[in-house]
Amino acid sequence: MPTYKQICESVLEEANGRPVELASTSLGKASDGTYSLTDPTQRNIVRWVDDLYVQVQQQMIEARFMQKRGLFIKTADSVEEYSKSGIREVNRHSFYTTRQGQTARIPITVLDYDFWLQQERVYHLPDSNPLWLIRKPNFQWLVYPPPSAVWNIYGEWWLKPEGFDAPDDEPLWDEEYHDVLKWKALQLFAAEFAAEGAQQRLMARVAQMLPPLEKAFKRRYIPAVGSAHPLV
Repeated sequence: MPTYKQICESVLEEANGRPVELASTSLGKASDGTYSLTDPTQRNIVRWVDDLYVQVQQQMIEARFMQKRGLFIKTADSVEEYSKSGIREVNRHSFYTTRQGQTARIPITVLDYDFWLQQERVYHLPDSNPLWLIRKPNFQWLVYPPPSAVWNIYGEWWLKPEGFDAPDDEPLWDEEYHDVLKWKALQLFAAEFAAEGAQQRLMARVAQMLPPLEKAFKRRYIPAVGSAHPLV
């Protein structure tokens, strides 16, 4: 499946008419957030593809590819706090637990942090099976009471829009729609380098390829009207 690196390379090939291989290390960012590529055209394309990936997620925030369902947290014995970044919202009615090696499902209640603080003043429960899942600030999640064994917590959640972390990262959506990023980046490329004669040829290609692909992409992933989900 096309990766972040391969999508950038396909943009360069379409724009210049010849294959270009980027070094994996070149796609990374420095500590100040700037891209390490020295070639300005390559740097622009790497940045555009990354920015467009975030933009697509922001524009399609309720799309099905932003939704995840499955194992949310695997607990450790007597450990109550867990890190889980990149979560925008969760479906509070979807969560349940199973003890490692068993199949019985036990519902677990998702609580707001402020409400849990009030409960903590009144209740102190010994280690047992998890009953509450609490979202703390700074991407931390509390499992309470502290689990007395290894428990698997399952549920449904929605992701925050985020850029690519590594050259081998792939877009969240299916492979057949990865080229949405390619053609959107080429649209920016044509506008940027119009003075060099790139605009007419590339804009014709973009006009041919992007609209039907983007239409099919949105039709595939935008949920039906009225498909509300109870989130926190």
